[in-house]
Amino acid sequence: MSILRIRRADEFADHFRSYSIMLDGAKLGEIKRGETREFPISSGQHQLSMKIDWCRSNMIQFAASDSDVLVFLARSKVKESGGLTALYYAFFKPNEYIVLERQA
Repeated sequence: MSILRIRRADEFADHFRSYSIMLDGAKLGEIKRGETREFPISSGQHQLSMKIDWCRSNMIQFAASDSDVLVFLARSKVKESGGLTALYYAFFKPNEYIVLERQA
C-alpha cells in the first residue's frame, strides 16, 4: 500500500467549505481549509482531482508503488487573482477553480 497525503492551503477562499477529494472518479473524502489528510491507496495508476459544487481542479495522473508517500497541495485559483474573479472561475472556467499540484 501507498500513502496519499493531501494538504489544503490555509487561505481565505472557500474559508468555511470543504473540497471533495476525487480518486479514480470516486469520492475518497473531504478536506477543510489548512488541513492535511492521508489515505492508504493501492499500487498502480490513479487519477486525482478536487471538487467543490460544480467546480473542479485539474486532473493529475500518477503511479503509486508499494510504500510510496505521494504528496499533493490543493489551493484556490481565486486567491491568486483575488476579488470578484471567483464568479469568473465559477461560471466560465469551473475546471480551473482549484489548483492541484504534486509536491516533492
